[in-house]
Amino acid sequence: MTQTKIAIVAGGTSGVGKRTAIDLAKKHVHVIIIGSNLQKGTLVRQEIINEIPDANLELIQADLSRRENVTQLAIQLTNQLDHLDILVTTLGGLFPKYQETVDRLDLNTVINYWSHYWLITALQPLLAQSVQGRVLVVGALPAIINSVTPHLPNIHPQQTHYNSTVVSGETLMARVLLVIGLANQWQDTSITINLFHPGNIPDSGYGSDSSWWFKLLGQILAHFSTKNSDVGSRLALEPEFAQQSGHFFDDKAQPRPINRKYTLSLAKALLAASERP
Repeated sequence: MTQTKIAIVAGGTSGVGKRTAIDLAKKHVHVIIIGSNLQKGTLVRQEIINEIPDANLELIQADLSRRENVTQLAIQLTNQLDHLDILVTTLGGLFPKYQETVDRLDLNTVINYWSHYWLITALQPLLAQSVQGRVLVVGALPAIINSVTPHLPNIHPQQTHYNSTVVSGETLMARVLLVIGLANQWQDTSITINLFHPGNIPDSGYGSDSSWWFKLLGQILAHFSTKNSDVGSRLALEPEFAQQSGHFFDDKAQPRPINRKYTLSLAKALLAASERP
């Protein structure tokens, strides 16, 4: 008898995360949604169950903008699960002004990079207990990822001369390098990690807390993407992707080249910087 796969979707109460959770639930995966807003999460869980009555769906409320919370969540999940097959990190957002978290980090950088890094590394032991653990990290349009000149991202921006658009680019670059770096670290393990462009998910918000031009940009870019793509669930479940790691897939689950200047040496430098307090 085939064992039911277990998936965690971080940021699963809206946008890309919600879409991925729905698609995985339709495939009879045991889905655990992580969301910071309990009320919103409860409504979303019920909405998904109304659509998929036999969905095996859990909700865990956790604010992943604090490292301590991520650590506590990992302990909770380790006590609850004996393995983890799929981890999808879809957290993202953009605030126009500098905001400092309890950990004295920039909130934009935390949401768009640190929360991904913290959660993936904290849940690595559970993923290692799976026959084949798959990690998927949300990316962006291929043209956006490859339009920048890769360098070591600034993961500690300061309030002086703060530019949220620049920070958004730095964190996207950091997620690309995170995937490259961890794929290299895990090459002799059963865990794979890939980056994916999620397509056009109408309820993503497109930077609802940011400036009007960023919202407009998001809406324009959406027209170049597949609406409600099931790329997340495909990469998480289909056998053809089982041995793929360190790659970037578009919204049709097609591999896309990454700028060669996203080097392994840059990825290793980012991971080294991320390991420091």
